[in-house]
Amino acid sequence: MLAPLLLLALAAPTPEAPHMHRVVMRAPAFTCELAADSVVVPMHLIGGHIGIDVMVEGKGPFLFLFDTGASGSVMDLEFAKRQGLALGSEIMVGSPNGGGRPGRMVKLDTLRVGGLATHGMTSVAFDGMPFPPGPDAPRGVIGPYGMAGLLVTLDYPHQRLVFRRGALPPPDGKEVLGWDRSRPLPEIPATLAGKPVFVHLDSGAPGGLGMPVAFEGKLRMMGPLVEMGRAKTVDRDVATRGAKLDGDFVIGRWTLEKPTVRFSEVLRDVGNVGTGILRQFAITIDPANARLRLVGPSNGRSRRPSRNRSAEGLRAGHDALSVGRIPQIHFSDSPHTATSFRHLPSSARRWSKRHDPPREGTECSRRREFSCWACLRGRCAMRSRA
Repeated sequence: MLAPLLLLALAAPTPEAPHMHRVVMRAPAFTCELAADSVVVPMHLIGGHIGIDVMVEGKGPFLFLFDTGASGSVMDLEFAKRQGLALGSEIMVGSPNGGGRPGRMVKLDTLRVGGLATHGMTSVAFDGMPFPPGPDAPRGVIGPYGMAGLLVTLDYPHQRLVFRRGALPPPDGKEVLGWDRSRPLPEIPATLAGKPVFVHLDSGAPGGLGMPVAFEGKLRMMGPLVEMGRAKTVDRDVATRGAKLDGDFVIGRWTLEKPTVRFSEVLRDVGNVGTGILRQFAITIDPANARLRLVGPSNGRSRRPSRNRSAEGLRAGHDALSVGRIPQIHFSDSPHTATSFRHLPSSARRWSKRHDPPREGTECSRRREFSCWACLRGRCAMRSRA
């Protein structure tokens, strides 16, 4: 997701530590193998999210989401049990101010995405993943930041992921941007109506531009703020408000003129840029050197997200930025850890209402990038319409 939350973990109280305290955690290192110099994997855009086929311990393929707003990996607990994965230490996952829910650490010997194989990846499995039920639902989420030594490219225009070894050149402030590696997720410098800000580039958030509520009175808007949906976590539900900005959003050498900005209490300190904007770019991430490169419109002008796209519109009453986010997981050696929680948008419920039980050999009436979970498997029962 656009990382709507700072990735802070809350250590749960124990007899030795009766008070909660915040600790920053890092995902354990794992190794990566490539079957070729460059591995290309199709990415399926589903409601603004990137879906990929994953083999888990030689079984599958299973649908996972690839999320630049996730610092680690999470998966459905029941799925982990069905695959016979060894469940490790108990943890608590939840939003920073919420009650949390239990989960289990899982160590994956081998996970494969096309010609990419990872060994020793650690994941967190828990109940209540915000996916629709059924055989075509996503089973988990993978983030790119543990893939040290690889360049990971999210090529939206060509709908593909590319993995290769290498390193990006030093940041130039235009196309190659850097981040502070002490932060849990990349915080990329930008300007909003001339004011310096930091933002997450979040492939897991199917919206446009979002900012913390602390910015509400600091930015000049072109009209009054109006309620634009709900932002939900596992244990919170807050309204989001927004309006068109009287100014431009600038990141690197690209300018987005007078974007709509949504303000949410789910965001903390750092803004979010979702797929409604990112889909114009190819984004290459260099986790080892804390750098990323943007390749976008040649004229330097970023387009506003189309109002008729589900990634941008909120007419169904959902916050396109942060409705239901997947947990941003950080790891430690402690068996008692509560982590920041994010959810996937509620688009899954919309798909289930619009689609019959899946049948073979039929097509969805929607464009592929906004298809339902069953479309990805070619079993959607919604036939194409003129």
